[in-house]
This record gives sequence, structure tokens and C-alpha cells, in this order.
Amino acid sequence: MAKKKKTTKKPFKVKVIFISAAISLAVVLIFLLTFTDEQSHVTFTDIHGVGYSNDGKMIFIPAHDGIKQYDTMNKQWKATPGEKNDYMGFSMVDDGFYSSGHPGKGSDKPNPLGIVRSKEIGGEIELLGLEGETDFHFLAAGYENHVLYAYTSMANSKMPSDGLYYSNDEAKSWNERDLTKVEGEITGIAVHPTDANVVAISTQNKVYLSRNKGETFEELTNRKQVTSLTFTNNNSLLVGGFENKAFLTEINLNNSMEKDIRIPTFEGDAIAYLAKNPVDKNIVFTTFKKDVYLNNGERWIKLVNQGKAVNK
Repeated sequence: MAKKKKTTKKPFKVKVIFISAAISLAVVLIFLLTFTDEQSHVTFTDIHGVGYSNDGKMIFIPAHDGIKQYDTMNKQWKATPGEKNDYMGFSMVDDGFYSSGHPGKGSDKPNPLGIVRSKEIGGEIELLGLEGETDFHFLAAGYENHVLYAYTSMANSKMPSDGLYYSNDEAKSWNERDLTKVEGEITGIAVHPTDANVVAISTQNKVYLSRNKGETFEELTNRKQVTSLTFTNNNSLLVGGFENKAFLTEINLNNSMEKDIRIPTFEGDAIAYLAKNPVDKNIVFTTFKKDVYLNNGERWIKLVNQGKAVNK
């Protein structure tokens, strides 16, 4: 009688491989579901500014419930950790940000915040002054020089009257600037990233420039309904506004020449906040209807649609 052929059993090894593969797949699925859930829950009930990290890879947008972050390399949105403060007058600099606004839920900070400083997005914020007194909607800092300008509509303990003020010592002291030649209600402030002497302010229908720390201002352009402005790192000024439709123009500060930049078409909307990437030509802007657009050097990409993050 022929002997039966012996068979080698490997059930344990097969089961181990199968279980290991199943666990790996589950981990991947959990990650993807978590990532998708995180992306889908990045929303903006309002938008109070926009800015870039110093390497140009991250975009930060303050909202009613803290700061949201967009990774331009991985095309990912997420909420930053830390206090969910309602930041106003948000101004990015090369090592963090300056801002004003109101404390978030659970915060022990005074209301309003006055002027605050953070050297880490999502980290601790430092109170620089006027906490419990003033909420600055118009506050700007030079990206590299950190010079501060603030506009207040009412007096406080450091600003004896309403108007525009300047500080070069981290808000410890303030000097009032001359706005006698400025016509209209202020709609924005921008500080040159490197030249502490240069500051621009916009009103409802004009843009003014100062080359002497705001001691005097001269009219730079009279484009109608100016809504936003920011300096670039090549000595020009980006200006957004509305004239029959939304516009974006770049003004060369060396010769005052203007060059319109083509942007997406909006219906009843305009640019609210602008930021220029510090390391390349990219521009990001937000609109009043809570859309966010990024120019990647070739075309405009929509990152947020009516307050909801767009997943790419």
C-alpha cells in the first residue's frame, strides 16, 4: 500500500500574516477617516486675516474659534492647537503673530485682549498691553521689523484720543500719527516688511503712503472702494477693492506704476484680506463671503468655499 504524502501545515503563520495585514488596513482606514473628518470640519464662521509662515509653506487664517492652518505642500487643512480665541487685527510676522480680539471659551485672558503676541501658532499668547480696554480691528506689524501700527476709534490709557498710533517697542509706548490729510474712513493698514519708515493706510476710496513712520501721508492711488492691502517683499503694494467688480492691483513704490492682477470673477464680493508669500510669488486672499483663493504661480485655486474648506 502506498504511503500517504505528508502535508506541512502552516495555519499559524498564515493567520498571523492575515491578522497583521488586517490590523495595518484598519490603521490606514482609521487614519484616512480621521483625516477626512478633520478636513470636513474645518469651517470658518468668519475670517479676520491671513498670513504666511516664514518658509512660505503654511497659511494661517484666524477665525471666531482660533486659527486654521493650510499646508501648501500637502494641501491639507487643520485647526491649530491652543486657545480658540476670536482674533481681530491679526498680523503675521516672521516668528509668529500680533493680534487683538476677544478670549475664547475657557480662556482666562481678559476681555478684550488688547494687543497680544505669540511666537508659536497654537502656543501661548503674551499680553502686551491695553487688555481689558481696547479691541483693535485695525492693527498691523512689519513682517521682519515688527513695527506696530494701530488705529483706535476711542481713547484708552495709552492713546489719549482716537486716531492712528505707532510703536517700535512691543506696544510699551505709542506715538500718535498725523491723519489730517487722510480723507475717508480707514479700511486697512499695512506696514512694510523691512523698512520701518514705510506704512500704508486705505480708506473707502483712496490709498495713502507714508515714508516717515506716519508723520505725513501722501495719496498713492484713488481706486474706488479699497478693501484690503499688503506689502510685498519686492517694494510694492498689493491693493484689493471693488469697482463694478472685485479687483487686485500691484503698485510699484519706486515709480507709483500700477499693474492689475487677474483674479477670479466674484458676484457681489471683494477681497477682504491679502497676504504675499515671503519666499515666492504666490498670493493668498480671503473674501467677504468667506472664500479663500491661492495663486500657485500658474492659476488661482479655491481653498475655502463660503466658509467650508475645499478638500483637494
